[in-house]
Amino acid sequence: MMYEYAMTLQDFKNAQILCSRRSKKSRLLFLLWLRVLPVVGILSLLALIWDIKLRHFGFTSAVGGILVGLAWFGLSIPAMRPFYIRSLYRQMKNVWPEGSPIEIGIEGDELISRVPGMSEGRFRRQAIVDFVEDDETALLYVAKKAFLFLPKRALPQVAIQEIKAWLQLSMGSPS
Repeated sequence: MMYEYAMTLQDFKNAQILCSRRSKKSRLLFLLWLRVLPVVGILSLLALIWDIKLRHFGFTSAVGGILVGLAWFGLSIPAMRPFYIRSLYRQMKNVWPEGSPIEIGIEGDELISRVPGMSEGRFRRQAIVDFVEDDETALLYVAKKAFLFLPKRALPQVAIQEIKAWLQLSMGSPS
């Protein structure tokens, strides 16, 4: 049976968050890029302000340049992330008109994901390399870094259960 749903920016954000929590490595990278790096950036900026205000440019130009670079790099990545996520979502949505339904379903040994009249993807059980879910989203990984995401708020619970049962036939118990 085919199930129809519409995707929103919030669904896309939830999928990105769940993807970042998928494994220890991705959690570590998320922690590094969006938690540790901003702290380094803030500390570098504070060191620069301290040097300029209290020491009147006491650092050498090389140290000052490194601190400026660390401050810029450490603060620009987390500051730009919301814009980057929105841009990725817009690029993805440019492929099909806003409000177009997305369909997902199972036919025999294939999972079908399609935007009617635009595109269709068919995946055998063996093509799904991982399944991850939380309370809001389920991700079906079709490659190491590529996934289909299913917003649980937009799909009936029976659809998620049907997909999990279909996956159990080849993967064992989904996480």
